[in-house]
Amino acid sequence: MNVFINKDLILLNHLIYFQFKLHSGYILGVYQWGSMLYGNVNKNSDLDYVIILDDNAKIWNNLDNEHYQYESENLDLHIISETYYKSLLKKCDIMAMECYFQENPVKSLNLEINFELKQLRHSISSTSNNSYVKCKKKLTIEEQNEQNQYIGVKSLFHSIRIMILGINIAKKITIEKDNVLDFNSNNLFKEILEFSKNVNYKWENLHEKYKPIFNKYSTEFKKLAPKS
Repeated sequence: MNVFINKDLILLNHLIYFQFKLHSGYILGVYQWGSMLYGNVNKNSDLDYVIILDDNAKIWNNLDNEHYQYESENLDLHIISETYYKSLLKKCDIMAMECYFQENPVKSLNLEINFELKQLRHSISSTSNNSYVKCKKKLTIEEQNEQNQYIGVKSLFHSIRIMILGINIAKKITIEKDNVLDFNSNNLFKEILEFSKNVNYKWENLHEKYKPIFNKYSTEFKKLAPKS
């Protein structure tokens, strides 16, 4: 564990204790998420972490579910129970898989999960397609302002990024079991952002350029993760 990750863990241990009165023994796993994981942090980015707590942590006594989001200035924590985390993994939830397959998390919860390709296909395809549609909506239907344009670009980025993630996970659980997943997608994000600026965020131009790329990755993924 490098010094920066160790510092993250110490700070998060203190935060969990002072905010929820829970000692560090209840913290089972800590994972970077969002722009920190994807490598496209900017001055407006939050620090995103997923924190897995023991099912017996008293925080769950006062909540209706096992997923609590804590937000403060520049910090966004997704706090979930171990049981809920396992259920998300069984569903091939994107956030959960991005935690599970990290090579060097802040703190790792060791689990053995048998992922089903059919479920992986459903999760990746639906999430990726929804992101692509969201991009179109932000750039064609909603008011055209800097915020919606940026959200639209990020949605297009995620639609392709998630499809590539699906390909890499499908390979890892079938033919390349020792392969280490690289979540850094900053070059893809910068490319899409730069092209979007050059075409003044016109959906028609983005769709013409990136739909064939999206379809190419989608076809490759579906071959690796068949319906049955």
